[in-house]
Amino acid sequence: MEHWQYWIITGIILFAIEIYTPGFVLASFGIACMFSGLAAVFGLSLSVQLSVFAAGSIFVFVTIRPFVQKFLYSG
Repeated sequence: MEHWQYWIITGIILFAIEIYTPGFVLASFGIACMFSGLAAVFGLSLSVQLSVFAAGSIFVFVTIRPFVQKFLYSG
């Protein structure tokens, strides 16, 4: 298997586990895995893929997660 396949499978697993956990944390990492999978499809090195994962995680936690939290807990 290639690196992009591992990233995508990991992202899907994290999305599936997120169903059982609150807070949109694992889904945030799942989205970052999808970003890294895209980097792997373009043939970028593993260190770049890990950097994309870290940047994607930070991006999702700072931008998307607060909106999801507000939506989920708006009561």
